[in-house]
Amino acid sequence: MYKKSKFAITVHHTFISCKDGRKSTNSPEGIHQDGMDFIMSAFVIDRQNINGAKSIIYKNDKKTKIFETILKNGQGIIQPDLNSGLWHEVTEISQININ
Repeated sequence: MYKKSKFAITVHHTFISCKDGRKSTNSPEGIHQDGMDFIMSAFVIDRQNINGAKSIIYKNDKKTKIFETILKNGQGIIQPDLNSGLWHEVTEISQININ
């Protein structure tokens, strides 16, 4: 028999782009937690013409990297967040071809 559980899910999307050779970022605060029990810290829908956007997960000291990757289209990261000892960031992006 399965136990029924209630989940509250909050979704917010972001669109990150860069123009005219300028860099852009999805985490201007740097290494952080979002304050939720679990998060999808990244999910890439469409990655085109960019360098960067490396997703990095750190230990509680915010220095020791335990995972890093550049996500491809359709990939994401789900992780515990609040009070988990895990912190994360995404590095800035820049254009490959500014035309």
